[in-house]
Amino acid sequence: MPRPEQEGYTPFSTLTDAELKEAMLKHIKMGYILKFPGKSKEAEQVAQEIINRLTIEQMKEINPHTFFFNKPGSEKPKNPYDLAIELLGE
Repeated sequence: MPRPEQEGYTPFSTLTDAELKEAMLKHIKMGYILKFPGKSKEAEQVAQEIINRLTIEQMKEINPHTFFFNKPGSEKPKNPYDLAIELLGE
């Protein structure tokens, strides 16, 4: 039985600005759904509104803090939605 296809991993540091925005949209949407499980229908719109207000530099600041492999030991990664809201000063 053949293995299912897996998307290739591309480091955030090598993404174009447009690719970074798309990745952050998915990342922030996922964080919103984790924080507000019953509100998944509005997650796409909320994430898009946040992305529209963040700069590319702010997006680059979010991603290293939200992945398990960047955390030592048992330190819990931060929710990307929470980090985006924090960066926006809300």
